Amino acid sequence: MSGGHDILKLPELFRNGRKEHDPGKRVSYHESGHGLVQVAHGLLPRFTSLKGITGTLGFNTESFYIGCDLGIDWEKKWPVYLLMLQFGGIVGEAFYCGFYNWAGARSDLENAGKERRIYNLSFDDYLQAWADTHELVEDHQDGLKTASARLFLDRVLGWEFWEEEILLSH
Repeated sequence: MSGGHDILKLPELFRNGRKEHDPGKRVSYHESGHGLVQVAHGLLPRFTSLKGITGTLGFNTESFYIGCDLGIDWEKKWPVYLLMLQFGGIVGEAFYCGFYNWAGARSDLENAGKERRIYNLSFDDYLQAWADTHELVEDHQDGLKTASARLFLDRVLGWEFWEEEILLSH
């Protein structure tokens, strides 16, 4: 990811973005955004799931390590990864509809705040993780679209999907 961040440039990512608002597709992009962050760090979600379409929760379970050596210094990167994991859903959903769904992102933001406090990360670290999440999702938009479309149709994606369709396709 790039060093330094410019929070003012982030809206540029959505200028020509889709402006669709189907609630089920928004949630599938949200949950797929979490999964995308996991896979980009060499982790596979056990499963990613949607419960229903409208007014219900989507959820993404914990990851497991697949032995993919990405050269990540986990001792240093783990706290930032945890922030990016929380931000991945918010950013993934925004890539679909063109705005941040702050109300729907409440638990993700609360969890990111907890992680920031637990690991004593600065606000600058927090902003850098936010910018890095945008960059990651932007760089992997095809994978996000593929995962969200499949999740919307199938309602559940197992680790096999993430490995075969996203991880191994790169």
